[in-house]
Amino acid sequence: MKSTYQIFSQSIINLNFIIILLSCTSSQSIKARQQQQPKVAIIGAGFAGLSAADRFMENGFQNFEIFEAENRIGGRVFPVKYKDGYLQMGAQYIDGNKNPLYDLAENLGVIDHSMEDIEHLDVSTIRYGNCPIQKQVSLKI
Repeated sequence: MKSTYQIFSQSIINLNFIIILLSCTSSQSIKARQQQQPKVAIIGAGFAGLSAADRFMENGFQNFEIFEAENRIGGRVFPVKYKDGYLQMGAQYIDGNKNPLYDLAENLGVIDHSMEDIEHLDVSTIRYGNCPIQKQVSLKI
């Protein structure tokens, strides 16, 4: 007749075996699922590439990699610190409050200022035609 200790020990051994079996099965099924999904290369870490990666993750797809040629992310969105503000060396704004890229930028916390569609006209100087930049200004940039 088995003692309580022997029964308990055998139960622990059986439980460990089941846990090991389940963990092997689940890791194999995860690997199998990943092998079934195509591996996707996202070219560029601008807003289009980041938006594609965000959409993949929203839908549970993890088998992708982002490739960026530059040493920074952002693509054409490229602010450069200048005096007490920034110079925009690329795209300056994301148009439209229903734009999915605006939602992504807001979720990432990269929007520091938003304005109505025509508000920028009140704070901008708009020049037309041939307007050369003074040499002293261009050297500071």
